[in-house]
Amino acid sequence: LGFTPYIGAGIGLARNTLSDDVRTIHDATTGIETVERFAGGKDFSLAWALMAGVGYQLSSNFTLDLGYRYVILG
Repeated sequence: LGFTPYIGAGIGLARNTLSDDVRTIHDATTGIETVERFAGGKDFSLAWALMAGVGYQLSSNFTLDLGYRYVILG
C-alpha cells in the first residue's frame, strides 16, 4: 500500500479530417452579406503525448489514480 508516481510518453500517427466550411458575415451598416467557403480535407500528422501522475494503492485489487495527459494530434 502506498503512492506510486509515474511518467509516460507516446508517439503515433493522427488522421485529421475537416469537412467543408462556410462562414457568412453580415454587415449591419451596409446590409452586405459576405460568404466565404473553405474546402475541407484529410491529413496525416505526427501525434504525441506526455503523461504524469500518481497512483495510491487502496487495496491489493484497487488503486486510486490521479494523472494528467498532454496530447498533440497534429
